[in-house]
Amino acid sequence: MARFQKQIVKLCDALVAAPEGLNIHEIGAVLGWDAKKPNQRGRIHDVIRELRLRLGELSADADDRLHGFTLPIRREPARDVPGGATYRYVLSANKESGEQWQGVRADTVLSRLEVDIAHYQSLASITDGRTRDGRVVRACLKQFKRLYEDLVDIKNEI
Repeated sequence: MARFQKQIVKLCDALVAAPEGLNIHEIGAVLGWDAKKPNQRGRIHDVIRELRLRLGELSADADDRLHGFTLPIRREPARDVPGGATYRYVLSANKESGEQWQGVRADTVLSRLEVDIAHYQSLASITDGRTRDGRVVRACLKQFKRLYEDLVDIKNEI
């Protein structure tokens, strides 16, 4: 059985029943966990991650009824959400919603790649490129740089 299988099913059912989506506190309530407690909040994020992975696997199978579903997020202002600003998770097969989410995610990926590239450049300077660890660091750095350059090129085409 997959990790968090029962919680994934609960969350999916709750998202189907809530077309406006759920924030982290509402998801926590569905799963029986408190999003204000760091260890439980971490488990909630683990379930969300696992659901996203499952949706990706299901979407890859054209015969599945959940084909094309994504779990995009949108930011909620702090005044509307107890406990501060958060995101709403919306189960959606809507192309526009997926495209909007992809734009946000692409910027996030670029930002994370910049940090990862800087980190791996530092690691490359202190590891021996002949060792396994050194080769892994250099391989990651090479691929991160390549992906970053490709994404910047695509972004600049628009």
